Amino acid sequence: MIPPTLPNPAERPHRRRAAAVLTVALAVVLSAGTVPAGAATPSPRDRLRAAAHGTLTGAFGTLQFHRDGSARFVVKECGYQPVRPGFVTTFTDCSPDTATGKITVTDSGYQLRRADGSGIRFGAYVDTSNQLHVGFGSVGRLATDRTGTANVSPSEQLVVATTGCRYVQVGAAQAVPCQFIQDSGRTILAYSAPNVAAPGTSQVAGLVYLPELRLLVSPDMVDRVYRRK
Repeated sequence: MIPPTLPNPAERPHRRRAAAVLTVALAVVLSAGTVPAGAATPSPRDRLRAAAHGTLTGAFGTLQFHRDGSARFVVKECGYQPVRPGFVTTFTDCSPDTATGKITVTDSGYQLRRADGSGIRFGAYVDTSNQLHVGFGSVGRLATDRTGTANVSPSEQLVVATTGCRYVQVGAAQAVPCQFIQDSGRTILAYSAPNVAAPGTSQVAGLVYLPELRLLVSPDMVDRVYRRK
């Protein structure tokens, strides 16, 4: 399998990821909790539930989890500049946005239900150092053989199989070159994706694989760390 040619990062546009706003009727509202006693390997949802209490801060804003099951997220989403597959420069030079509501913990993040019934979804995970990462990036979990499906965006999926990858966009799937590589201490799943800046061409993109957690995350999520005050 021959990987596609790596484009010049300077030619790639500065991206800003919009919040995934959706109307949701939440069946269960999960308040802050703890990892179940005796659990040998907490699931991503267990880890996120355990992190959902008190106040956490970082370069991208402040997260406040309240005891009544609500939360207030004041976060910056200023965009990022791709450097190479699996690495980006993330910006903080913009005003933060505020979201409040009842919180639901999922396998890949948090959902806040607003008073008007609408909701906003944040991707999130807790790393092996128990640091919380929150943003609008991609978070997905692979099987033990490193196969599975990652939601790259609301309209894009990357299906990882033992024989290669399939890129799915608006329901249309195509086989694309992909491979796990090592780069500066990170495990990267590099794959070929359509180049939106030059229709009809492709570019190399990359998701970061966290082997201890079996999570596949977008590189901007690695930067978006929140620590307890």
